[in-house]
Amino acid sequence: MIAALGRAVCAALAMLCLLKPVHAEAPTELAHVSALQAPFDRAALVGVIVVRDPVTGQFMTNDPDRAAQRFVPASTFKIANTLIALETGAVRSVDEVVPYGGGRQPFPAWEREMSLREALPISNVAVFRTVARRVGLEGYQTWLPRLGYGSEEPGQDLTGFWLRGPVSISAFEQVNQTGFIGEV
Repeated sequence: MIAALGRAVCAALAMLCLLKPVHAEAPTELAHVSALQAPFDRAALVGVIVVRDPVTGQFMTNDPDRAAQRFVPASTFKIANTLIALETGAVRSVDEVVPYGGGRQPFPAWEREMSLREALPISNVAVFRTVARRVGLEGYQTWLPRLGYGSEEPGQDLTGFWLRGPVSISAFEQVNQTGFIGEV
């Protein structure tokens, strides 16, 4: 179940735009492919994309320096968050309905209970905050290092550490470390 969810979610890979870098470690085996820059240029955006060729294992990017910089993961943390929730038992399955907490949300689509299968593609922060409260700080302190997830540090902001920090991860790390999905 986790491997199937991981394969579906990994199609999005790691695209980070308009974020301030935290710090960097230079990746190895990262090829610069200028054609990957075209979508950013057309949209007048600064950003990075890292892709991995599933046959050769080669990593390619539009910007090797930015690919190595760590950023807060924001919405890309949903992948790890879902896996951690399943592994800790915070949710029984991706189809378990999770409350959103009530009240107005930034998007009307977030204003209802839904499963993680529904919450993940619409990036429902309210549902993932409920999940975070279920996982608890100890759960993240255990699982972020176990997954080798970037800086591995959730800090004390249980319902926002992936949106404001301190956890950070580079685009290269996100793509390079997706192997954990099949290993959990």
